Amino acid sequence: MKKRSCRRTKEEREIHEQAIRIRKMTDEQLMEHIAMEKKANYDLGYRDGLLKGREGAEGGSVTDFLDNIENMRGIGIVTINKLREAAESYGYI
Repeated sequence: MKKRSCRRTKEEREIHEQAIRIRKMTDEQLMEHIAMEKKANYDLGYRDGLLKGREGAEGGSVTDFLDNIENMRGIGIVTINKLREAAESYGYI
């Protein structure tokens, strides 16, 4: 049995109104909305990743990774140097 409108919480009403707005969009508007959401989330994730990499938080940074990979079997100094150069050229370091 569905919940009556008068019993919805404020958050539930907001979600319902947003769902109605999305359902009433045309195909073109839907695609634009999805593209904007995707770009916003990508930008947010990219900024968070940059900040975490620079601060050395949680996952560590690229330099930490390259320092730790030196001890792995099968990965030589030449490969590590190539990875370091690529990271510098792409702006990760």
